[in-house]
Amino acid sequence: RARNDHGRNVRGTSPCAPVHGSARQKTNGIKEMKIAVIINARAKLAGSEPALNIIRQKFAGFLHSITTTGCVHEATGALRQAATDKVDTVVIVGGDGTVNSVLDGLAGTGIALGVIPNGTANDLSSLHELPMQLPAACDVILRRQVHAVGLISINGRYFVTGGGLGLPSTVAARANKIKRRRDLTTTAWVALGNKLYLASAVSALLGKIGPGIRLNVQSDHGSLKMDSLALMINNQPFVGRHFYSAPGAANDDGQFDVCLFESPRNRIELAAILLRVLHGSHLNLPSVTTWRAREAHVRALEPLPFFADGEHLGTQTEFTVNIVPRSLNLIVPRDQARISMSAIPKNKPGNGFAERLAAALMAKTH
Repeated sequence: RARNDHGRNVRGTSPCAPVHGSARQKTNGIKEMKIAVIINARAKLAGSEPALNIIRQKFAGFLHSITTTGCVHEATGALRQAATDKVDTVVIVGGDGTVNSVLDGLAGTGIALGVIPNGTANDLSSLHELPMQLPAACDVILRRQVHAVGLISINGRYFVTGGGLGLPSTVAARANKIKRRRDLTTTAWVALGNKLYLASAVSALLGKIGPGIRLNVQSDHGSLKMDSLALMINNQPFVGRHFYSAPGAANDDGQFDVCLFESPRNRIELAAILLRVLHGSHLNLPSVTTWRAREAHVRALEPLPFFADGEHLGTQTEFTVNIVPRSLNLIVPRDQARISMSAIPKNKPGNGFAERLAAALMAKTH
């Protein structure tokens, strides 16, 4: 069950900030706000009394509550209570999945979202260069500089980073299965850190390769039918921290990026494609089709799981995708009029060796 730790000396009863609004400014540069903190029970900081003390001290005078949640329903309940209490700032301690758990409740409300990165990939946090250190992350939230971010709706569920069908779903499902185990595998997961999704992709590559998924994709730019390895819907350049499936994507341009991969002929070609995706050089492959859209409709011959923000958002045969511009107030370290490639993590894999290896593998398939 969700655990709640109400903050003391709570101040701030200002209404929810509008999408372009901000909390009241105090003389020391910290803005007046009313903060509700939601912690993922699986986060590394969960249950750490020193970490909780830092949060209490940093947000002293503004803290409404601290709630530890173990599932989406508990996070939704905590968010609903925060909205009822006129909280204007929700702070998530966790990763992209934890962020996803509150998006449906936050979208369009004007409530600001602060993130203390403590997950596996931390894609959203990496894109916006949010500090990984707890005190520094709290300081960013206290300055409350808000950037209006678009959200992608898939059959009415929101996500903010990227998602897909086919191979991306397989990789995400494998990673989540590892994360939720409570045995020796957990030690391996901790050791892997943000390379967990990379290891899951290698595992999928070594496993059985089934037939492609038959997809019919219709959007405001036309329609396409294809036996597909994967369909990616991206709101930022990378997912799983290492896969640059949409190098030019931005989460504030009023569009999402679509990347459709044709089914490879063999395992070698699949390996070559994955190598290219690692550094974003796959866009010129004849088996890859990309475009940008504001809405799309995807139809499959059989029910398929759709994963986004690292979480399962539903299994369907039809998916309606829409962009909802400027619907999330995200607290960022500095004003960001537009996300550029300079904002992506500095540890992006180099493209020299991988590019040559991918080219050699592709040549081997012809």
